[in-house]
Amino acid sequence: MIKEEYCQGFLYQRKPALHEENNMTAEQQQQKKIYDTYWKYVYTIVFHILRNTGTTEDIEECINDVFADVFRHYDFSHSDTLKAYLGTAARNKALNCRASLTARATHVRNAEDTEFSAIASGEDIQSDIEQNELTKLLLDSIQSLGEPDATILIQKYFYQSKSGEIGKIVGLSPIAVRSRCHRALKKLREILKDTDISV
Repeated sequence: MIKEEYCQGFLYQRKPALHEENNMTAEQQQQKKIYDTYWKYVYTIVFHILRNTGTTEDIEECINDVFADVFRHYDFSHSDTLKAYLGTAARNKALNCRASLTARATHVRNAEDTEFSAIASGEDIQSDIEQNELTKLLLDSIQSLGEPDATILIQKYFYQSKSGEIGKIVGLSPIAVRSRCHRALKKLREILKDTDISV
């Protein structure tokens, strides 16, 4: 069974039969353990972003895409940064999914010749799309700083984590985290100086 076929199997929360578990490769067992350990964490991030935009199926699909991407691209020799990597991947994937769903909803409404001024919740669609684009630009800019700076900024400003908590994720002391955060924020402001984003 190739990696992606296996991923699709347990990413949809299918419990493998006992004989199937015994036939798993070491890599497949590692993937299952990661999925079981971090599913709730990824679900929380994705649900928070998509709860007002997507369906239950959209949320499940987004979660599955996050794990599939991580299994394809993450270097598992750096297991100490896996949670941070998953958090960043989940946020980016969910934001992209929300932007796509919002754009699709806008297209459908225009096709039906309905009012474009607002969606049912009263939010301005155009404003939502612009906000999503700015958020994606901001996250891309943060990612361009590299690690551990990207993780430090995301954990501090998106999840309001304390320096001690961030330090455990990235393997630095709280003082070093605060110092890197200050320098990273300075670099980020420089990257964003020609945009509409202020940090």
